[in-house]
Amino acid sequence: MKNVCIFKEKPENKINPVLVKRMEQVIKEVILHKKFHRDFYQFDLVNMKKIRTFAWYVYDCGTCFFPVQDIDAVRSFQNEWLSKVKDIRDKKMKSLDRLYLCDTKTGFMKELVDFEYGDLLEGLYSAM
Repeated sequence: MKNVCIFKEKPENKINPVLVKRMEQVIKEVILHKKFHRDFYQFDLVNMKKIRTFAWYVYDCGTCFFPVQDIDAVRSFQNEWLSKVKDIRDKKMKSLDRLYLCDTKTGFMKELVDFEYGDLLEGLYSAM
């Protein structure tokens, strides 16, 4: 009798190494303390193996990763995350925050400008 498995594991994405190098460069430019680089190495890289197209927010204290196809995650990020960051940020300090649209397979990485304004979901989909 053949070994038959009724459960199929979701295949892992192969991550384009060019994308990883570009993301590492962004981390070095934006995240102030090396201890916060851990977000990328422990969480983002793991998620990139499961999710092909995602939005990646980088700020002075870490990163936030969310799938573009998950409308609830996009709305939550816009309504909860972005508004809270604005509230706690020191008004004198220039913000280095960045938001990118990325694709693990192709290595596509596009920075979205003025992402704090308007409909984030619409902005992400128009950038694809």
